[in-house]
Amino acid sequence: MHMTAAEPPDLSGDHRRFSIPVSYFGLPSVSLPCGFSVNGLPIGMQIIGNRLHEALILRIGVGFESATDFHHHRPPMVWS
Repeated sequence: MHMTAAEPPDLSGDHRRFSIPVSYFGLPSVSLPCGFSVNGLPIGMQIIGNRLHEALILRIGVGFESATDFHHHRPPMVWS
């Protein structure tokens, strides 16, 4: 399925099950790009830390981005 400019992304789907518990418990988290699916869709990695450890998860995120180049890649835009 390709999205067109008239179709906004569905933000109400099952993918929220990964972020709601983190928000509910007040845990710091960061999401980073880490590749693409076989269909060319972006894949993200979520790093979750203990309460009050925001600096640690941000250092881990910076380390991951320094060691990889996923954050520089963009999926191809397909307009139908």
